[in-house]
Amino acid sequence: VDVEGRLWWNRHVVQADGTNALASASPKMIGAPGWYFRHLFAGSHGVIYALNDDGELLYSRHLGWQTGADEWMSPKAIVIATKWLLY
Repeated sequence: VDVEGRLWWNRHVVQADGTNALASASPKMIGAPGWYFRHLFAGSHGVIYALNDDGELLYSRHLGWQTGADEWMSPKAIVIATKWLLY
């Protein structure tokens, strides 16, 4: 995520040993401005979790996680939990 709130994709292709090997020479923008969250972290197979300033935990699924295509399960993140600022 850059300072303008855009989400960028690049896939690390050698997870086993940490080798610096990326799928693309340059990242691809997959999220328009608006990715401003307190915390943002990835799950597996394109899942992205975000914690906003209201303590809501949000879920997004990037369907283009292998190729960098701008394809998503839903146009908006889904709130899956609340009151996460308590932790």
